Amino acid sequence: MFPGTKLYPLLAMALVFASFSAPAFATAEDDVQLPKNLSQEYLLDKYATPDSNFAYLNHTMVHYRDEGEGPAVLLLHGSVQDLYDWDDWVPELTKHYRVVRLDLPAAGLTGRVGSGDYSIDNTMRTVDMLMDRLGIERFAVVGTSLGGIVAFRYASTRSERVATLILMNSAGVVPGNARIIPPQPRRYDESLSDTLSRGQIRTILRAVYIDPGKVDARVERTFDYQRRLGRDEEATALVSAYDQGQPETVLGRITAPVLVLWGAANRALDPTVADEFAAMLTQSSAVERTLVPGGGHWMHVESPAETVRLAKDFLKRRF
Repeated sequence: MFPGTKLYPLLAMALVFASFSAPAFATAEDDVQLPKNLSQEYLLDKYATPDSNFAYLNHTMVHYRDEGEGPAVLLLHGSVQDLYDWDDWVPELTKHYRVVRLDLPAAGLTGRVGSGDYSIDNTMRTVDMLMDRLGIERFAVVGTSLGGIVAFRYASTRSERVATLILMNSAGVVPGNARIIPPQPRRYDESLSDTLSRGQIRTILRAVYIDPGKVDARVERTFDYQRRLGRDEEATALVSAYDQGQPETVLGRITAPVLVLWGAANRALDPTVADEFAAMLTQSSAVERTLVPGGGHWMHVESPAETVRLAKDFLKRRF
């Protein structure tokens, strides 16, 4: 993710993993390889809801939700995720806050970026345009995994907009665990396949979930989203544009109060990474570090009650 390292987005790692990994405990249905040819219209018909909003911003048709009233909180999802993964957080947060969440470019129901620019910088411009459209000038930001990179870079470069920041199992400082997600091949695009199976998606989800019972409920949506026509090209563009600069410099410019929230059982990013984040936040007005016992990488999905309680407590104190 940073010059001089062999890192790249966890999204890319997961998609590479899906291109060649063999499914564990596969059923006959899991073994079936299907082409990556689903249309955007098909996915919209299947997964958009009456609460879905769409806006054409920065050459992109962005899928977002805007719910609740009060001070605004922006939620940024992680790799191979989408805005629906925040569903268990939103009812609690909207008791006191206006909650905005979106499908980031190359994820969910958000359409292609017409300019072809999938860089983090361009994603931040999309966030700016969305919050401007909603008339929200200052807000809290919560980012997890890949969304954490967007969140901390946004807080570093837009201090006038970010009132407080929560980084939950954020990527951006160290690579993901290669023992559960293989390292980058020499050419990312050459590793991709024209087909995908549910079993390969199960393998990815089992790598990041602590509770295997959560996997079944998530397979179909992930499978469909990753089979969207053109999604591989989006992911390839994301990888090729992924240049973050030095994380200590970026994090060292953040002045907002920050909660570093980490899963003590996170296999994808070791809990010691939370200490590295905290140490780099040298200019923040307040830094809190909290480990969630038994928490994995997708804590907002697996441990929603505990993690949203910790987030609300922090927001109450610092926002």
